[in-house]
Amino acid sequence: MLPTAKHFPGLGASATNTDDADETVAVDRGELDAVDLPPFRAAVDAGVPLVMTSHATYTALDPRGPASQSRRGVTGLLRRELGFDGVVITDSLEAEAIRTRPSTPVATVRAMAAGSDLLLTTGRGSYTPVMEAIEARAARDPRFDARVREAVARVLRLQERAARLRESRR
Repeated sequence: MLPTAKHFPGLGASATNTDDADETVAVDRGELDAVDLPPFRAAVDAGVPLVMTSHATYTALDPRGPASQSRRGVTGLLRRELGFDGVVITDSLEAEAIRTRPSTPVATVRAMAAGSDLLLTTGRGSYTPVMEAIEARAARDPRFDARVREAVARVLRLQERAARLRESRR
């Protein structure tokens, strides 16, 4: 078990749980920086190993879609601006806010392309179409294939960190 900071970039201004419905958080970047991001900055500075992304759409970051599928949010804000180099995990890609955009496999590919490393699925049997979508995209897109390999390396480093932690507690 490892700690995870969630739901990036923050759900303080959210009125709806994205497990149940689509949600748009219409705060400006100043409010996002002042209110929602400080806990994530502190977590990153403290060395948190995982950050879970939100499925809400944040108009200040990327009004086109959910933070979990936003390169501006994941790679731009979380990785570049906040300096997070750990594992980014999505919230369930079968949440209601995602199932309508247009499918879990498409959302999974978008989340991976945005910079996520672990793609959380919670539905029975969803693993197969998700893997097929990732493999198909990686087979035809060398940049996406490199992104998948980067994610795999990051997850393997996380597994090594967890194993070292377990060993140190014995």
